[in-house]
Amino acid sequence: MSDIDKQLDPETITTLRDTVDFLVENGKEVTGLFYQEMFTAHPELKNTFNLAHQQNGEQREALARSLYRFAENLDNPEFIQEQIINRIAHKHTSLSVQPDQYKIVGKYLLGAVHATVSKKLDTATADVITAAWKKGYWILAGLLTNQETSLYQQGAGQDGGWKGLREFILADRQDESEGITSFYLEPTDEKALPAYRPGQYISLYIKPEDDEYRQIRQYSLSDSPHPDYFRITVKREGYISQYMHDHWKTGQLVSITPPAGEFVLQDKASTPVVLLSAGVGVTPMVSVLNTVLEKNDDQQVTFVHAVQNSQTHPFKALLEKASSEHTKRLEKIVFYEKPLETDRLDKDYHHEGLINLDKIQPDIQQEGADYYLCGPVPFMATVHKKLTSWGVDNGQIHYEVFGSDKALY
Repeated sequence: MSDIDKQLDPETITTLRDTVDFLVENGKEVTGLFYQEMFTAHPELKNTFNLAHQQNGEQREALARSLYRFAENLDNPEFIQEQIINRIAHKHTSLSVQPDQYKIVGKYLLGAVHATVSKKLDTATADVITAAWKKGYWILAGLLTNQETSLYQQGAGQDGGWKGLREFILADRQDESEGITSFYLEPTDEKALPAYRPGQYISLYIKPEDDEYRQIRQYSLSDSPHPDYFRITVKREGYISQYMHDHWKTGQLVSITPPAGEFVLQDKASTPVVLLSAGVGVTPMVSVLNTVLEKNDDQQVTFVHAVQNSQTHPFKALLEKASSEHTKRLEKIVFYEKPLETDRLDKDYHHEGLINLDKIQPDIQQEGADYYLCGPVPFMATVHKKLTSWGVDNGQIHYEVFGSDKALY
C-alpha cells in the first residue's frame, strides 16, 4: 500500500487534518444529513443498510469516526489499512457493496459536508474543505474498492466458496440457554462449504413478511468449519433476532453471503490462546476453541466467560465436556454476576460478580499469548485497558464488535 499522503498535495493534507476537530464535533450532523438525503433519493439502499442501526445512530457514529480517523492518520498507511480499510471492506463484502455505489455515497456525503460546513463558516472556506474531502473520499473509496474486489475473489476462489448470495435451508435449531438459540444452516445446492477462518461471520438476508425492505444481519459462526453446514448462535434481542426465534422453523430458506471478518484465529500453532467473552460474545470463541482443540495437540487455551448465571449460560455443557476431555490444554474460568441458589461454586462457576481480571491475572497473563475479546463494548474496553496496563502489546489483542464498528481506545 503506497503512502496516502504522497497522493495528496500539502494543502489538502493540511485541510483534512484541520477538519478532524470539526468532524468530531459535527460528524453526527454531517452523517445524519447524508443518510437522510441519500435514502430520500435512493430508497432501494434501505435494503442494504441496517435500519436498526440507523434509528439508534450507530451507523452515523461509525461513519463519522471512520472519516476523522482517516484524516488524522494520513501519514500512517498501515493504521488506515488495518484499522479502517480491512474492517470496513469485510463488512461491505458481506453486504454485497458494489463499486458504483461509492458514486452515490460520494455525492450525498460530500453534499452533507458542504452543507454542514457552510452553516458554520464562510462560503469560500466551505468550498476549500469540501474540495479537500472530495480528494480524500475518492482515495478512501479506491482503497476500499480494491480491497473488496480482492475479498470477493478470495471468497469465490476457495474450495466451496461463492460470490454474492447462496440459498440455505434451516436444518435444525437448538436452545443453548434462556434466550439464546443455535441455527444450523445447510446449502440447498448440497455442495461443500468453505473452510472459513474461526471467528468470522456470515450475513443473512432476511425479509419478514410484513416488511417493505429486506434486512441484513451479521452473525458469528459458532462452530469449527464443517463442509456441510454453518452454525450461528443468536440472542433473542432486536427486531430480526426476535423474528428468527419466533418464526423460523426447520425448512426456512435464507440467502447468505460468504464468511467474512478479520477477527480470526491467528496462525500461530504454538502461541497460547486466551479467550475473553461476555454474554452472547461467546459465539466466535466457541468456533476458535473447537478449531484449536480439533487441529492442534499442543496449543494451550484459557477460556474466560462472564454471564449472569447458569440459566443464561450458553454452551455450558459443551464447555464442560471440552474441559474434561482436554484437562492439560484447556483451562475454563467462569464468572457469574448473579448466581442462582442452585449454581455451584467451582463447578458451574469460579467467581461471583462482574469479570475481574485482577483475580485471574496469574492464569491469563501468559508470555506471548494472543488475546481475543468479544462482548459488549464497555466489557471489551475494560478488558483491553487492563491487558495493556499489564504490558500486553496491542498487536496481541484482537476483538470483535457487534453491529457498527466502535473504537475501544
